[in-house]
Amino acid sequence: MLREWSQNVRKRREKQVRLIKQGMVPPVHHSVRSWAGEWETPREKIPEPAPWNRFVPEGEKVKRRERRLMFQVTAAAILLVFTFILFHSDSPALEPAEQFATEVMTRDFNFAGLSDWYKQYVGGNPAILPAFLKNDEPGNQQTLPQWRVPVKGKIILPFDEKRKGLVIRTAARAEVVAAAEGWVTFAGHKEGLGNTVIIRHAGGRETWYGWLQNLHVKERDWVKSGERIGEVGETKGQSLIYVAMKKDNQFVNPAGVIPLE
Repeated sequence: MLREWSQNVRKRREKQVRLIKQGMVPPVHHSVRSWAGEWETPREKIPEPAPWNRFVPEGEKVKRRERRLMFQVTAAAILLVFTFILFHSDSPALEPAEQFATEVMTRDFNFAGLSDWYKQYVGGNPAILPAFLKNDEPGNQQTLPQWRVPVKGKIILPFDEKRKGLVIRTAARAEVVAAAEGWVTFAGHKEGLGNTVIIRHAGGRETWYGWLQNLHVKERDWVKSGERIGEVGETKGQSLIYVAMKKDNQFVNPAGVIPLE
């Protein structure tokens, strides 16, 4: 078979050579198959462009802006009507929502507290606002906290290097308040201190409140100076509370900063 195929090929070549010598061009057999089509994607298979790459007529853009504006106006109107009803209703069920809305609208945003949270959970010192600057950077007008007594009582065990804090005897189930405004970084159980609340304040200080009976705050809450954070529990048959202060990762005597009796 191979020999026969070779003979056929030789005969076709000899025929083409004779035609060329006679001045006749041999016929060229064009393939009806288009090889370009092998590399081209059929139109029906061309994927649709992504939404952000599609051509949008100018008129459609205007309509989209109008719809977005209409949605924003409608949402603002609904919020306004809801707020009006909220503040003009005598229903006791709406009182918590009214108090929350009042607090949100009247409370000043504390950038110093946000800076402390940013340093602890993100790291670094963001320089977006002056309140985020370091203490030694020019333009920092961060206000230092005004300290107050967290609970009324008598110090029965003073601060020492072993205790790292002091112990106060007070009335049973006495209310414990935040010694200054700050960010609650811990609210839960600690070994040896029971229910404990840790608050981080402007300037990098932390206050610790241990042996609490009940906790009225949770982690990442923002508390104001004098805001209730818990109640004194019973420890060893007495109403005691442990108070400590930390600065630059070192425990210091809280009596040197907080006006304790």
